[in-house]
Amino acid sequence: LQAVTANPDAGLMMPCNVVVRAGADGKVTVRAVDPTLSAKAFGDTSLEGLAVGVRAKLAAAMRKLG
Repeated sequence: LQAVTANPDAGLMMPCNVVVRAGADGKVTVRAVDPTLSAKAFGDTSLEGLAVGVRAKLAAAMRKLG
């Protein structure tokens, strides 16, 4: 909500893209786009600070997955 409030087009960037897939061996892989890179590519510096916070939350969630 903060990102979209700062820039309505930010919905194109956040929330972050996450892919979850199971391999033939049954192993699950989770990958996510780095929101700080997306924010920089978007070209709106007001979103970069928000993206840092999103990245921290996403990294914490990924760590919990093991």
